[in-house]
Amino acid sequence: MPMAESVPVAVNSVWQRETVERTLPSMEATRPSLLTSAASSRLDAIRDTARAAPLLHAYPLETVVATIRGIAEPSSYGYLPESIFAALSALNNRFGPAETGFYKKQLIIQLIDEMPARIQALSLPKSIEELYPDILDVVVETLVDTPDQQYLAAVGDLIRELRITSARSIPCGAQIVDNCTSAPRSIYRYQGLHNNLKSLWFILSRLGGLSPLFRIHTESRYLKYFNETGWDDCYRRISELMRGNPRIRGLIATSWFYDPQLEIISPRLAYLRRRPVDNGAYLHFDGTNDIDIERATSTSPTRRELYEKGEYMPTCYTLLWARADLLRWAARN
Repeated sequence: MPMAESVPVAVNSVWQRETVERTLPSMEATRPSLLTSAASSRLDAIRDTARAAPLLHAYPLETVVATIRGIAEPSSYGYLPESIFAALSALNNRFGPAETGFYKKQLIIQLIDEMPARIQALSLPKSIEELYPDILDVVVETLVDTPDQQYLAAVGDLIRELRITSARSIPCGAQIVDNCTSAPRSIYRYQGLHNNLKSLWFILSRLGGLSPLFRIHTESRYLKYFNETGWDDCYRRISELMRGNPRIRGLIATSWFYDPQLEIISPRLAYLRRRPVDNGAYLHFDGTNDIDIERATSTSPTRRELYEKGEYMPTCYTLLWARADLLRWAARN
């Protein structure tokens, strides 16, 4: 059944980013917390003004937050200004890894405190706003349960949490949506003339260009909606985002689970490929690498056994689903 219509205000810039940054200060007290009461209590228990004072004196949170707010759109998923890495490196050299981890926790708490105003300014669909307590429960659990010295020690983990808490990555249920990206030019190169022309035809005739696109990806800590119904709901939420963002040409995703081999090896996952492909999406063969092998075999004894016997090689594909085709599917479903 179709989800209830909740269409955000149409805007010319992706998710009204400039408007958000101008209006945040005046909206700070206008919205209740997005946290559950349990998550809020857990965060309050680790707020430590006295311990944070020397860190914040050296590197005020407001400076780092302002830098994050100032990241121009579109920006790649992995981009953070060098000044943030420089500040964290200086903190580590001066105070050590445990205090640097504690500082990162205070930074994430600050961004969480600002989220109600940020989400209101983005005019997100109600169906997406309702997901924030769930995703923030995961963020808070990681923050509270991880020892300070280990917290967001990996750059990828730091980028992930900063993007979620600054609303640059948006929860849509089964997938997280990154706000604005581009398909790589390699998608119509290096695959032989026939395949290159097929890819180029789809980009020109269906997408209308390489960007801007929504990119979707799986959050491994947040799998409660990773099932067929959850994915359908996710695509409906993405369609709502697209209706409010007319510049977005479609979505892009890259994963081993779009591999046609799964029709036979893991038929219960076949819907992951069939739903978009049966409704106009295009698949581009990317090949195999160690990450795809690890991800495809770590959760399935069957896939692991077939791989070890040489009967299955996990293969990665990039999926492109044009805006018009996704919206058409959502209108029918």
